[in-house]
Amino acid sequence: LLVNSRNIQARVQRIYHREATVVYPPVAVERFAPAAQRDDFYLMVGAFAPNKRVDLAVRAFTRMNKPLRIVGGGQTEAACRRMAGPSITFLGECSDAEIAALYARAQAFVFPGEDDFGITPVEAQASGTPVIARAVGGALETVTPGTGVLFGEPTVEALIGAVEQFERRRGDFSPQVCVDNAARFAAPRFREAMSRELAAAWQMHVGGG
Repeated sequence: LLVNSRNIQARVQRIYHREATVVYPPVAVERFAPAAQRDDFYLMVGAFAPNKRVDLAVRAFTRMNKPLRIVGGGQTEAACRRMAGPSITFLGECSDAEIAALYARAQAFVFPGEDDFGITPVEAQASGTPVIARAVGGALETVTPGTGVLFGEPTVEALIGAVEQFERRRGDFSPQVCVDNAARFAAPRFREAMSRELAAAWQMHVGGG
């Protein structure tokens, strides 16, 4: 069995009582690069789905009156728009180039939901941008103390605390450290890992293992 994160590896063990090998999915990190200057906004990119918790970010940034730009759309969008204050900007669908520019100019990327792995936090780091994420799922494997801030409970108060912590530590986050961390998930590493696992599986097959 191959899985896309230690998060899912543990789930397979818990449910099926089977061992699984982690092969992280490929992220096109080469599409992203840091910008010379940053703007004052925070950023979210992704679907408006319940597990993404866009509503949590909207409520937190409305309460703080801090600028949050959100790319994407989906099933919870109407509800999020109703609860949003004037500091929230809904950008809808954006081109790849527009998203890359937003990643690079944001103060930080906000990821309050839970994903099995989570591509967008890696894309943000490939842009030199630190991440503020909930400490669950794949974020525990892609966000390090040098590349972002993790928070525990899925509450407005916890997210606000994480943003405040980020702002106190803003100078601690190096764009190059973020880029280097994202490089762990580049496509060539995925191809190498998959080739290795497929070769091992074939050897077991032909060898009767």
